[in-house]
This record gives sequence, structure tokens and C-alpha cells, in this order.
Amino acid sequence: MHMRLFLDVLCNGDEYIKNEVRIVREVLLDIMTKFFEKAGRATSRMLWYALEHVEWLKSNGVYKLKEALFWGESALHSMPARGFEFRKAVEDLWRKVEHDDEITLYASAYAWQLVEFGKGMTSTSDAESYLAFVELAEKLMEDETDDDVVLCHRAETYSSIASGLSKFDLKYKNKNCEDYLKKAEEMIKKIKSKSMLNVAKRRLHIGKAVIKEKPIENLEKAENYLKELEKVGLTEKMKRYLKPLGGGPDEKFKKVQLREWHKIVHAELGRAYMDEDELDEAKRYFKKALDHSKNVDGKLASQSYLGRISVIEDYKFKWNVEGKEFTFKDLWKTCKENLIELTPECIAGICAEHLVSEIVSGEKIEEEELKYVKLDSDAFSLLKGIACLFRLIDKRKAVKELKNLELRKFELKIASANAEGNYYKALALEEIKSYVEELYNFSTDPSNRRDYEIRKRIGIEIWRERSKVWQITFDSMQALARIIMFYIAKDLEYAKKLAEQKSSAYFKLPNRLFKELADAIEREMKGDDAKEDVKKAFVKLFYLHV
Repeated sequence: MHMRLFLDVLCNGDEYIKNEVRIVREVLLDIMTKFFEKAGRATSRMLWYALEHVEWLKSNGVYKLKEALFWGESALHSMPARGFEFRKAVEDLWRKVEHDDEITLYASAYAWQLVEFGKGMTSTSDAESYLAFVELAEKLMEDETDDDVVLCHRAETYSSIASGLSKFDLKYKNKNCEDYLKKAEEMIKKIKSKSMLNVAKRRLHIGKAVIKEKPIENLEKAENYLKELEKVGLTEKMKRYLKPLGGGPDEKFKKVQLREWHKIVHAELGRAYMDEDELDEAKRYFKKALDHSKNVDGKLASQSYLGRISVIEDYKFKWNVEGKEFTFKDLWKTCKENLIELTPECIAGICAEHLVSEIVSGEKIEEEELKYVKLDSDAFSLLKGIACLFRLIDKRKAVKELKNLELRKFELKIASANAEGNYYKALALEEIKSYVEELYNFSTDPSNRRDYEIRKRIGIEIWRERSKVWQITFDSMQALARIIMFYIAKDLEYAKKLAEQKSSAYFKLPNRLFKELADAIEREMKGDDAKEDVKKAFVKLFYLHV
């Protein structure tokens, strides 16, 4: 690092040396790129320095857009944090270089990966930052084309954007997730190649499933298109589709791309069957996804879901896969060894699952590890709530975090209502938000118990119905946070009432778990020794949501 700093200083004062360094960097970048194009792989060190060479050359007037798109896409896969930082260089170069057919191909492939991996890079506390990825992806797809491969990548990109907007409950320039699925369908109509049609339709049906449109039916369709792809095999169009990945197309198709596509479909089927409370089927598909996972992120995700099912089914924090026993501590160890390759969402989720398993076994939370959970603010808030239930942290600290989760949910809805121009709805949500905030503020203060009761029971007209503040939530995670707050505040009546109400609001599995929680709280209210059952129900819901 000292030598690099020394060279930078010399470059600032000597044009001859600066020109020599520029030549060396260009040659090194060219060597690295040719190697990666041929081999289809690169070391982390090579990837890191390739990105740095592109940035240095750009800042010195040498514009390497194709290399930026090529290495930038790889970085999104292999070191997400660096990859997403590098997108600023891609955007800058995009404005400075003319676009030929090859650039258009690489740009569409990059756009697709940007919005796909962007979902895991975005925190729920800053969900609108996902729109920056959508904006850049749209810019990279502006060039006119009739290239089937480019059209396929664009259809995949639109389907992925639909999933992202649905996940964060967002709109982009007044377009919602359904609008983007329609854009994907319009793009698919232009594709003539059978292999590219199969690729694009596979992703379209995954997008429909993710936004909860007949998920199992759509995922089965996606799986059928994948089988068709295997039958058709490696076409010339597929070779062009795989070109931005580098390496021999035959090997990339069979050993990388098909495996990745199988993993995605099976993981989504696992989640869909989990929602339907068909846990044996869910486990079967997560094991299939694990078998097809080549990278650490896919392996951790599948193992995490298998572990969650073990907790939900039997309240066991150990599970077996092909005769080998796993724990959440094992997953966290693997996660820590591979942080550079993982998204913040993955890191926070695995760490939170590990810490709750430690809490349940009587261990204390390691403060050093909490910083990783903070990468996902919702996971951090729920973790604090669970820790309070086990008397590991002060109830005021827990309630403060749960309040933060609630306010984030309101802020997203208010922003969405304003973006739609529905100012009446936005004002109503602002009013509810203020009452909910006060509800939390008063919940742990005995001197404000009267104000707490008043805020809880205020009725607000919204969505053409009049609802009480205590029951207005936007998703099951927010409902869980509020039930934990009620329980911490020793308001068992409303903890039970909200759990009962939510036991028919969602999919079969969350409904069942909310019903279990309501029943356990009711038994505690009647004087039964049900505190442990209540904690178990809360922990199961935690593992369902994180």
C-alpha cells in the first residue's frame, strides 16, 4: 500500500511516470480480462485489482466500459459490497463511451444482475435505495435492439425488478410490480429463439411466484421451462447469452448456469411449500436447492431454511442433512469466513438466527456480533424483542427497537401513497403513525397507562373502513413486532387479540403460528403455566420472518 501511495504521488507530479503507470494498468487489465474470458474464473485479488484499474484509468481519461461491465457483473456475484460501490464507475462510463452491439449485450447482462443482487443489498430501513438500482438498469437498457439474447436479459431484468418492488412495497416512476411483469411479457413477445424464450419465461414465472401470484403453479411452470432448456441444450444463442460470464460455453451451461437455475427454482418452491405449511415438501426442495448450490450464499440460504423448519416443526436447533448434523452456530462460522462474498441481508439473517439459538440455550448475546445483525434493521429490531422476552435486555431498549421497525413500515407506506398522489391516504397514515409512536412511548411507563389505552383504541378511517390503531399493520413482520410490544408491556389481552386476528390474514404457516401464539397467551391469561410455550411461539415466528 505504501508503494501504491508513492506511485500516486509521483503520478501527480510527473506526466512521464503517470503515462508509464497508465500503460502498465491497461496491459494488466487486458491480461486479466483475457484470462477471465477464457477461463471463466478469477481470484478475489484479480477481481479487486481489475475493478481498481478500471476506476484509475477512468479518472485519468481512459474509458474501459466493456471491461467495467464484465468485471462489474462478476463483482456483484463474488464480492457484493465492492460490486455495488463499483456501479458508480459503470454509470459514469456509460455516459462517456459509444455503445456497440457487444456493449449492449454486456450492459443488459449487468442490468439483470444489478437488480437481482440489489434485493439482498438493500436494507428495509432504506428500501427506496433499491430504486437507484432500477434507475441505472433502465439506463443500461435504453438502446434499441432486436437481438434475442439482449431481449432475454431485459425480460429477466424486468421480472426481477417486479420481485424487488414487491419485496419492498415500492413503485418506480408510478410503475408497480405488476407493471414490470407486463413489461417482461412485452419483451418476451419479441423473442424468436426457442432457448431464449425458455430462459425468459422461466424467470417471468419466478417473478409471478415471488409476488405471490399462484406461487406453486408458476414455479412448476418455471421448472418445466428449465427442463425444456436442458432438452434443447447449448445453442448458438445460449453461447452468446453465456458470453458475459466468460469460460467455455459448454462447461458454463452444464456446470454453472443450469445448476444455478435449478437452485433458484427449487429454493423458491421450498419457500412456497413452506408458506402452505407443507414442511416435508419444503424440506425436499431446500435439499434439492442445496445439492445444486455451488457458491456459499446458496448453500447458507438452503441450510438456513432447513434449520428454520427444524425450529418451527420440533423446536430443535440442530438438523441433519445426509447424515451430517448442522447448527446455526455452524452456519454463522461459515458466514464469518466468507463475509466478502455475501450480501448484508444474508449476513444479518444468519447472525440473527445464530444469536437467538444461543439465547434459547441460555447463552448471552455477544455484543461484537450484534454489529452484523444491524446490517438488516428489521432483523435487529426483532432480535432485541426476543432478547427481552428471555430477560436479557431492558424492556425499554427492546420497545424502542420494535417502535423503530414499526415507524419504518409506516414511512414506506406514506412514501408510496405520496408517490401515487393519494394524499388523503398519506395523511391518514401519518396520523396512525403518530398514534402508534405514542403507543410505544407510553407502553412501558405506568404513569402513562391511561394515554396508552386511549391511543390503542382510537379509530381511524382508512381503506374505506374504520379500524382501531391496535390492529392496523401492513405485514406479518410488523404484526409480530407489535404483539411482542404488547406482551412486553404486560398487555396480554391485546397481544392475544392481535395474534388471533393475524391467524387468518396470511398464508397457512404464519396463520398457524400466530394461532399457536394466541392460544399460548390465552392459557397464560387463565393462570396456566404457559410462559415457556409463549416464548416458543414467539421464537418460531422469529425464525419464520428473519
